[in-house]
Amino acid sequence: MAAGKYDFSIEQGSSFRIDFIYKDSNKNPVDLTNWCAQLIWKTERYESKVVTSVNSSDTIQVSDPSLLVKDGFITGHNIPVNTSIVEFSGSVAKLSNNVTLSAGSTIYFEPVTYKYKSSNTDYTNYTFSVGANGRISLILPANTTNTFGFSKAKYDLDLESPNDWSAGGDKHIARILYGNINIVKRYSASDTQDVCA
Repeated sequence: MAAGKYDFSIEQGSSFRIDFIYKDSNKNPVDLTNWCAQLIWKTERYESKVVTSVNSSDTIQVSDPSLLVKDGFITGHNIPVNTSIVEFSGSVAKLSNNVTLSAGSTIYFEPVTYKYKSSNTDYTNYTFSVGANGRISLILPANTTNTFGFSKAKYDLDLESPNDWSAGGDKHIARILYGNINIVKRYSASDTQDVCA
């Protein structure tokens, strides 16, 4: 069966839940007991400017802090290969390598891949589950969506059956859904989303 296409949006800094019901060709929910699901999305490539000049420094300030992603890679003139963002606060990022850049230099934030698996047991950043009634659910806490600095991404949703598909012992894996994700940016940025704290 061909994968379906579905686009959805996520409000940055808000709790998010999306549910899908996987049905067979007769429109009956498929029992997904012991199945595994995986949702992968990949962001686009973005550019930003360096605010202040740096000389052989591992710290930079960027014009668009919403693009900063921990462990995300940056590229550009005078930026060593495999330079990543170690940590950041506001618009200031600590890098894995020293760089020399002038104010106004363009840097590029390379695409970042996010993976969500139903086999996950650490529910701090997300909960992803499959059920007997064909339901596939992804729950993202507000503190997770608050870190989404990207604007758009493309995703694939895959299912893996618990039974062997061939004599070689491999499982049946099928992409059942794909599409675009749009992040609706907040007007007010915050490091955490604890409203009552």
